[in-house]
Amino acid sequence: MAELSFEKEDGELKALNESADSWTLTALTESYYRVSDKLDFHGLLSWSDFQGKGMGGQILMDPSYNPVNFLENTELTPGVKKKELYTLSGGMSYELNDRLSLGLSTFYQAGDMNKIKDPRFSNVWMDLDLNAGVRYVLSDFLTLGASLKWRNTLEQLKGQISGETGKQYFIDTDKGGFFGTVAELSGDHNYVSESNARPMNNNWYGGTIQAAIKDVYCGEFSFLMRNGYFGKKASASATYFEFSGMQLGYDGALDIPSGKNLHHAVLHAAFGTLSNNENIIKYNTPPGGNTVVVYGGQNHILDRSTVEASADYCWMHDAASGNPDFAAGARADFYSISQETVLYPYYRRQAYSHVEAELYTQKTFSAGRILICMDAAVCGYAGFGTKKDDGSYASSSSTSLKSFDSYLDKHFEFETAPRAGARVALSVILPCKGGITPYISLSDRFATLTGENEYLAGKTRNLAAVRLGCNF
Repeated sequence: MAELSFEKEDGELKALNESADSWTLTALTESYYRVSDKLDFHGLLSWSDFQGKGMGGQILMDPSYNPVNFLENTELTPGVKKKELYTLSGGMSYELNDRLSLGLSTFYQAGDMNKIKDPRFSNVWMDLDLNAGVRYVLSDFLTLGASLKWRNTLEQLKGQISGETGKQYFIDTDKGGFFGTVAELSGDHNYVSESNARPMNNNWYGGTIQAAIKDVYCGEFSFLMRNGYFGKKASASATYFEFSGMQLGYDGALDIPSGKNLHHAVLHAAFGTLSNNENIIKYNTPPGGNTVVVYGGQNHILDRSTVEASADYCWMHDAASGNPDFAAGARADFYSISQETVLYPYYRRQAYSHVEAELYTQKTFSAGRILICMDAAVCGYAGFGTKKDDGSYASSSSTSLKSFDSYLDKHFEFETAPRAGARVALSVILPCKGGITPYISLSDRFATLTGENEYLAGKTRNLAAVRLGCNF
């Protein structure tokens, strides 16, 4: 298949790393190819281009992914951000015999993001994911599988001042719960450097086990370990943070036929932990020598745990035909985070959860050879939790620690404020001779807070999209 899509997103009901006025253009192609009865291949290639106006705040591409984040010290310096992502993935499977098969897959993504206004930031992203697995057909009833996984992500961050070079800019270092320290964007001895790119590196490794029962059920349990660091590992450059964690996950799907109809259910659940240690460092420059980094131990500063779960049920009418003419279902998503940040003698505890539920329906009409598919859904969202619970283990006169309350207020309201929304979509599909099937899809998704906004700049969010593609 090949597809070109365009998305336009607007509204102040947004996360700190989102834009109130943005667009994304994406092009992709994907293929499954059977070479022989034993050998199959899969490949995907995509490119996306994003541009958002009025962006500032969080600096890293995906703040929720990292144990430490960086923010612009003031909200008065927003600018345009541009981001490009390139993705290449592929896989193959080979049947050794009627019972045993081997498989390999790889996923590679590279990209960059730049802010086009002082203070300027340049982010370079890399994600490499490798998997190797085996499948064994135990009987006509049961199939088992297992795989090994290794993933490495690397985001390199650099700051820059290109306009008013005599003006001072500061960076907030969020060490958890919008609690941390402030440093000037200057030179090379702070967390964010003007002269060198600092890497945020994550390593994941682990495995999965799978089971499939005929065409009724398939499920997968996963276990992954995580370790990483922020900073450059070199004698003259510091490694500021070192972190570790784990993730347990389950994904399952159940199909129960009922005559010509089908009941389809999907369940996802995951539990993760993350801890972060900050290295105690100082720079030492001996007379006539080069500057070196001297380490003096570590401080344990963060413990975080997350829980996420989602369930989706769909009833499909006349599914035996391979093209259900009507479907209806319900979906629910849950997310919870609990964390404690300790910058001794002070601490901050934070915990919040949110849940989103959706009811949806889909109807397919035939007009000659043309298929017209209409989708509609309504959804609701609500959250709760503790924004911050601050305290200290001992008295101190330190004034270097900061609470970034303006960002905290906006983040917490976005994560927990109740809202309602709806989405609609219309797709036109034209099956042609030779297995060629062009299609076009138009969709819109709208959400609004059900109460008044206190910290967010607005109450609404809208995403409109058009997709043009072809299956062949």
